[in-house]
Amino acid sequence: MILALLLAASNSDPTVLIIGVGNQSCATAWSPTQQQSSRDWIGGFWSATNVERGLIVGRYTDVNGIIGEVRLLCQQNPSMPLSNATVRTYDKLKAQR
Repeated sequence: MILALLLAASNSDPTVLIIGVGNQSCATAWSPTQQQSSRDWIGGFWSATNVERGLIVGRYTDVNGIIGEVRLLCQQNPSMPLSNATVRTYDKLKAQR
């Protein structure tokens, strides 16, 4: 299931359901009422992706650093789905390991 969600986020395949706030635009996901849900979603998705792939992407930072990187990308791309911003950030940090 996590792999399906990851593939959906990276391929923007509308036939696969992204559950929760990850399906919302960055602008909506970081609105005051959604911020905590967004943080929780990113943490869960990130952890599950690491487990699924057998990796430890993000080991040189902490959860606030990861969320800060996702948020930066979201600020530059407010209409991007939170799931896409999270996958892009994951891939960026993976390449830096």
